[in-house]
Amino acid sequence: MPDQQQRRVRLRLARQTPSPARVRARVRDSTQNSDTASERKRIPWIHVGTVIGVVAGVGSLVFTGIATYYGAVTAQEQLAQAREDSEQQQRNQASRMAFWEEDAGRLEDEALHLVNRSADPVTNIDVRLAVTYLGVGVHVNVALARFS
Repeated sequence: MPDQQQRRVRLRLARQTPSPARVRARVRDSTQNSDTASERKRIPWIHVGTVIGVVAGVGSLVFTGIATYYGAVTAQEQLAQAREDSEQQQRNQASRMAFWEEDAGRLEDEALHLVNRSADPVTNIDVRLAVTYLGVGVHVNVALARFS
């Protein structure tokens, strides 16, 4: 019988003219869809913030990848330039070596003089001599470990 009592209360309230003091809030059924026009138009700021964060993360990864690629290319170019400079420096140092032969008139008294005109010490010198005596050629290889 509680349903009849609630029905009587509702009928009594419905017969009365509603005034602002007597208006009750509407009770929504849980079975009805609660999407109203204002709820559908609301912007989900949490989702928007998440999407912006993801886009910023992807952008920073792309930028980091491009910067890393160009950094590696620059490092390779610098390494190639350093190799070329090293080879050029070795050629310059080798061109500053001078030698002359001193002839005293006899074969036993001949001398070979090597002179280093660069400020840097020279290492690993190979001296190759070709001597011809009575039509027979003799090749002599001499390796000097350090020469300054």
